[in-house]
Amino acid sequence: TVESSHKAPAELSSYEAILRFHDFEATFSPDKLSSALAALRRAVKREPDCGLAWSMLARAYATNYGLEMLDELTPIDDALEYAQRGAHPLTSNQPAVVNLALVHLLAGNLAEGKEQLYRGLDLNSNSLMMLDASGYLLTLLGEWDRGTELIREAIARNPYHRPVVRHALWLAHYRLEEYEEAYEQTRIVTLPSLFWHHLMQAATLYHLGRTEEA
Repeated sequence: TVESSHKAPAELSSYEAILRFHDFEATFSPDKLSSALAALRRAVKREPDCGLAWSMLARAYATNYGLEMLDELTPIDDALEYAQRGAHPLTSNQPAVVNLALVHLLAGNLAEGKEQLYRGLDLNSNSLMMLDASGYLLTLLGEWDRGTELIREAIARNPYHRPVVRHALWLAHYRLEEYEEAYEQTRIVTLPSLFWHHLMQAATLYHLGRTEEA
């Protein structure tokens, strides 16, 4: 990522374009998302058979659809088409399958999302790289017990787990009115650049009676 950071999006290989999106996910910087989108769009034109590039482009579209970080159209229907193109030729590629589950979630296709998520877990239920993401998505898809179980396993096994999984743990506690436990999750989350971080804290503090802080 460091070696390719000075390159313009048009100069990046498909591999470097995928790395650029991963670089965005480490910071959630709008500028990095814009750069990743441009690089991935060029990558799929240059190598239309690269399923992982399609999958990452879908994820970039879905991210912007969900967070509205950039003032440009990234329709969820397009994200779903790209995710399906990415997962189809890579039926044994767990990240592509889990990514398809994510897009289904954001599109409101909960049954399809669960189907793809469990398919991804069947491919490799012990993958440290995907365990936290699988638990996160499964929780948001309504599988509260199984999803949070996977998240806690991922946290215990991987000190470098995705911080965003704390959002799902927060929601699991919040829905049960376990507000002290929910607030503790917001104190652990290290993504203050996302509006969700502040929204989670405000909502939880209100229920704890700390209205002025909220």
